[in-house]
Amino acid sequence: MTYGKTTLASLLMTTLIACGGGGSVQEPDPIDVVIPEIVSITPADGASPVSVLTNIEITLSEPVTEASVTETEMTLAIDKSRLRWASAIAFERVLSNDGKTITLTPYNPLLKNYDYRLTIKEGLKHSTGGTVAEKSTTFTTYENRRTRATAYKDADLTIIDGYTDYLVDGGSLVYIDSGNDGQWFTADDVVSYETRIELNNNDQKQYSKRYRWDSTSTPTLQRYEEFQYNANNQVSVQITYDQWSNNAAGADNIFGTEDDTPAYYATFSYENGRQTMQTNYTTSGNDGVWMSGDDKIGSIKFIKYDEFGNHTHSYTFNSPGDDGVWDTNDDSLEDGTYYIYDENFQLTHTVDIAGNGNDGEYYTADDTVIFYNSREITDFIVTAGYWYDSAGSDAIWFTSDDVITGIKSYDFSDNRLLLLYRRESSGSDGQFQTEDDTVLKVNSQFDALGNITSDLLTHERPYDSSGNYPPYYSVTDYDTTQ
Repeated sequence: MTYGKTTLASLLMTTLIACGGGGSVQEPDPIDVVIPEIVSITPADGASPVSVLTNIEITLSEPVTEASVTETEMTLAIDKSRLRWASAIAFERVLSNDGKTITLTPYNPLLKNYDYRLTIKEGLKHSTGGTVAEKSTTFTTYENRRTRATAYKDADLTIIDGYTDYLVDGGSLVYIDSGNDGQWFTADDVVSYETRIELNNNDQKQYSKRYRWDSTSTPTLQRYEEFQYNANNQVSVQITYDQWSNNAAGADNIFGTEDDTPAYYATFSYENGRQTMQTNYTTSGNDGVWMSGDDKIGSIKFIKYDEFGNHTHSYTFNSPGDDGVWDTNDDSLEDGTYYIYDENFQLTHTVDIAGNGNDGEYYTADDTVIFYNSREITDFIVTAGYWYDSAGSDAIWFTSDDVITGIKSYDFSDNRLLLLYRRESSGSDGQFQTEDDTVLKVNSQFDALGNITSDLLTHERPYDSSGNYPPYYSVTDYDTTQ
């Protein structure tokens, strides 16, 4: 532990004078200010894999006051990770009886396969006034790897319609026929598509290649993506090659070689580790050379965050407007979305817009709304969701007569894992629970650590006059041995 010294001599002298005391005054021993230190945090810094159901335990060298635990700023948030809506996580704080252990319990399970950062600002305090220094730590949650998704034609899951095998390296094989033996999951099953992943020297995905299998034993490369990374190991460039694009195979006329011509590419920009912009290039410009200064921008996506790292809005423009400058109010909007959260960082609304209204400013009250989604939250659990695609008879959005075209419902386990997700759209008649409704359901199963072990997707779609869009069922299995 660390100590500091504080004297009360001046205070005692003032008291003696006020009481008429005189003569010599003996200065009392100074008070020892105890400065607690963080001994450990569980999960430990850099821990991986960590269960999505984890609590966080902070162990201190000396006790701290309950008031300081309540008042100190502590944040748990996704750390510079893939783009999500909410980044910050709400949690309960509990101080042990001896004052030396703080337990943080997230109100909901964490997301699978994400990096999280816990930050504890200076403020935890001993009764003598000493405070704990600021501390941060990171950990990564776990996700079982998908192994196979099997499609069925019937609700009893007896008639197989095909399956996809997911490989350890991230690739996949799509099977569409049981082969000559008529038995599924045997060596002669017929492959339709294959995705192959190639890694660079840093074990990062460098190429993702899609092949088409036909009657021959040699698959044909149809499309592939190349990935480049910045110094922080984030994707900085993604180049897409397509065999059907202009001069795709390059001078050697062999698709899949170094002189291939891109179909298009995108660059990604980051601030404080978070993606803030995606620029999509669609043509090579006047010089006819890709990846040069005059490549033509097809669209730019801008992404904004709040102080907690929550994704607040994004918008994609397909023209810089009359001023020729991107990210100004006269840009031509392709699509835009903004996200609204409650005080516990839980997403309550997503709103899609098509324009900035009469005031010429985006994300103000007169924006042109296309549709929006809302979620009802009780005790930190999402109980229902709705989506609206019409402002109703009053032609004013976010009023009681907005037209609901979809309803979402949820069923959670005791530890708040999502067991059942159900989404129903009203169909062409605008009425729910009628024959033309489309219903999507996902039933999931988990192990004791919150890792998903299997899920069943049911997509009930009405037949049209041609017999298209039959019901669809799919079971996904996961590797539970890791």
